[in-house]
Amino acid sequence: MSRRQAGDLAIALGEAAGVTVRPESAGVDAWDLRWADGPTLVQMRVHLAAVLDTGRFDAMRDRRITLLRGTTCRAWAARAIASRRAGTLAQAVASGPRRRGRTLPDSASDEQAQAALHRHVHGLLEATAWPQRADVPADEEPIAALLAAGTRSRYGDRPTCTEQDMAHALLGALIDPDAPGAFR
Repeated sequence: MSRRQAGDLAIALGEAAGVTVRPESAGVDAWDLRWADGPTLVQMRVHLAAVLDTGRFDAMRDRRITLLRGTTCRAWAARAIASRRAGTLAQAVASGPRRRGRTLPDSASDEQAQAALHRHVHGLLEATAWPQRADVPADEEPIAALLAAGTRSRYGDRPTCTEQDMAHALLGALIDPDAPGAFR
């Protein structure tokens, strides 16, 4: 009964939130409800409470339900580009731990700058509903450029995009904003 109820709950939650939700068993009496992009965790908790309050899913009330939102390279790129346009990306990198008094890294391989950038973008991902969406139409081109900069063939011929490669490209653009492909 719980498997069917979990599936029905995922469908109802997805309808309420406007996303596809997948239920996955997480052990005895425990379920993970997963979705990509879409509402934040806080928003999804509100949707879940409303769906559970309908009384249609009483078998799920005593189960542990964990909500998990996945993100994509596109979401990472969209949040990073929006932050760069707003001027908060450079501030976040500059306010991270500093070495030798530098305010911006002198090399795109600066680990502390990359760590500050990742913390900043992940905070934006957590706080933003529908993080894959560009904030303004003008962000589309730099998002595509950042995705391209973060993509390379790794495993055979299959292109793979990574946050690490995108962060490296973004830090290079912060160091030299006039360089080709600086995500204007």
